[in-house]
Order: sequence, then structure tokens, then C-alpha cells
Amino acid sequence: VTVTATDSYSGIKSIEYSYDNQSWTTVSSSNFDTNTTTKKVWTPEYTANQNKTLYVRTTDNAGNVSTIKSTNIKIDKTLPTVTLSSTSGGSWTNKKVIVTVTATDSYSGIKSIEYSYDNKTWSTASPSNFDTNTTTKKVWTPEYTANQNRTLYVRTTDNAGNVSTVKSTNIKIDKSGPTVTLSSTSGGAWTNKKIIVTVTAT
Repeated sequence: VTVTATDSYSGIKSIEYSYDNQSWTTVSSSNFDTNTTTKKVWTPEYTANQNKTLYVRTTDNAGNVSTIKSTNIKIDKTLPTVTLSSTSGGSWTNKKVIVTVTATDSYSGIKSIEYSYDNKTWSTASPSNFDTNTTTKKVWTPEYTANQNRTLYVRTTDNAGNVSTVKSTNIKIDKSGPTVTLSSTSGGAWTNKKIIVTVTAT
């Protein structure tokens, strides 16, 4: 943040800052990047996760106090998390599969949930399909009913641009009945020879 205080008459006496607009602290002159009578520049740096507001004001040598200016300090370096579970547990089933995808982020909040079936090409899940849709938590429950054998990959992105690790589960649905055929060397008739029966299941 760059804070610049100027006064062309009596000159700048101090720069003060606050994080609640009530309790004020005076910036040490040793921290000024520019420190002349009529102009002082202070550039505080912030690196840790935080969500707060910086308020600043300046006082000149005649006792006049400037209006208060402010800016938000919002830093989120923590990856969001995504979890998923399915009604089939990733195993073969002949029933509908419901997958529950839960994305959470306690700092900047969840921006999107993305999904892929090849871990390369990604699509964004529509917020209108979310069962839970708050700033810090979103839940998406896609359903699968047709025969298929593929892998669902999911990830989430927060409002600071951090991307979660990728999680995946198998979608394996088979509603088609298997077939079985059989034949025998005797064709089902009486014989005085050994019978060999061939059973083929597909």
C-alpha cells in the first residue's frame, strides 16, 4: 500500500493508521520512503492471510487533520479444499450414481467448482445446480443414470485464485443384463460318448 501525505503550507507532522477507525497509531518517520517537510510517503507491506481495512489520516504542523482514506487488505494464500463421495463408492452398480462434491474456503471464499472426465479439459459447474451456495461453502451433487465407465475429476478455485488439489472418483454403471449361451457335443440328445458343454457368458 502506498500512502502519500502532502501539505504545501505548514508541512506534514504525522501519518497515522488504524484498522478499526477508532484506535490510531503514528507511523515512525524511519519507515517513510519519502520524508520532506511538505511530503511524506509510507509503503506498508502485508504478506500473511488477512481480511481487514487499513484507515489512514495525516496531520499538518498547524494541527489540521486530513479526511480519512481507507483500503481493504485481503490476502488468501491458503488452498481451498474439495471432497467428494459417491453412492456407489466408485464400484460397479446397476443403479443411479449420485456424487457429492463439497468445496470450502474460510478466507476469500469459493469462486467455482470445476469438473473434467480426462483431467485435462475442465468445465465449470453452474451455481444454479448447487445444493449449498454460500461464500465459504458450495455443494454440488451431479447424478448419473446411463451405462458408463469413466472417471470424474473435480477441483475448486477460491476468490484469490488459489486452486485446490484434484480429487476423483469412478462412475461405473451397468444396467444391461449379461448374456449366457451354451452348447454341447451331444446337442442335448442321448449319447454313449463323453459330453462336453461349452458355456459362454458375455
